Amino acid sequence: MQLSLHQSINELDRDRWQAWNPDSNPFLNWHFYESLEKGDCLQPFGWSPAYLQVIVDGVPIAYAPTFVKHNTFGEFVFDGVWAEAYERNGIEYYPKLTCAAPYSPATGPRILGEQTALLQSALSQYCQELGLNSAHILFEADPHTETHWHLRHDIQFQWFNRDYADFEGFLSALTAKKRKNVRQERRRVRDQGFEFLWVNGAEISKDDLHLAHTLYAAIYDRKWGYPALSVGFFDNIRQTMGEQLWVCFACQDGEKVAMSMFFQSAEVLYGRYWGCKTQHDALHFETCYYQGIEHAIAHGLKRFEPGAQGEHKLARGFEPTVVRSKHFFADAGFSNAIGDYLARERHHVALRLEDYQAHSPFRGDSTC
Repeated sequence: MQLSLHQSINELDRDRWQAWNPDSNPFLNWHFYESLEKGDCLQPFGWSPAYLQVIVDGVPIAYAPTFVKHNTFGEFVFDGVWAEAYERNGIEYYPKLTCAAPYSPATGPRILGEQTALLQSALSQYCQELGLNSAHILFEADPHTETHWHLRHDIQFQWFNRDYADFEGFLSALTAKKRKNVRQERRRVRDQGFEFLWVNGAEISKDDLHLAHTLYAAIYDRKWGYPALSVGFFDNIRQTMGEQLWVCFACQDGEKVAMSMFFQSAEVLYGRYWGCKTQHDALHFETCYYQGIEHAIAHGLKRFEPGAQGEHKLARGFEPTVVRSKHFFADAGFSNAIGDYLARERHHVALRLEDYQAHSPFRGDSTC
């Protein structure tokens, strides 16, 4: 077995990578990483590409989108307390090796190929060969983990399609109170004169795409942040994987004043980026959640992941769902200590899950 490091996705076989991408997952698409590189969205924010390839008998058998990280920006799995503990004990936590889809807390496979378990083992070996103290696989769909790796649990709120015929069919599965609240929120948006326009990325004009980016960036301007994704990133996405990109514009008096951007696989809708010029009552819920649910039903999708966190999603028909990450620590003492911490954390996550399920918005006879 031979391991090789690559600083650009262009150094890896695109066709082989794409053939190993299950469900046409947009965050495992070769072009997604190409667009991040071309749009200069990685290294300025601490993501140094270090794509891993495993070769046996001269033939690639597995790939992993790995990065050497000097911070936690854009990961959505928070390990700041671990970094502080390392620093207090005189050990460097950074840089670390992270296997993830940058800025995308979407669940799915993280290792591509014929022998994914072999590559996970190779990651810990590779981490130590690079002189790094830890390796991390974020939002991995596979719950199994290798020896010396620790499993971390968290909760996201995701929507599941129970073969609903339309949005009203979905609402009929909710309790009367939740059903009434959703209808009231949607009515308040309509009463403000909003209409909604869905545009596929393969058909969107360059002007509309740039407007969507302007709306996305405006959110960061108001929150004293900086948008990691450039307009160049979206331009390249439009050209290379536009059919998996959708933009929902909220229009008022003929003007596009807000938008929500989605990625779509064969079975899953991923809500990713929101933007607006000014705040409007309940517009975020409609544009990011209810429009997404309608789209998922209309396209026969099985699941809708609207993003990380957000307990408010529970009341709107999104179900608490356990998401996982995996972590390796080269130092045995820290590995044991963090492993113990994560075991206790998983117990508390399980208790939170039970509490959320006890407050389900669905009628008792409607969930599967």
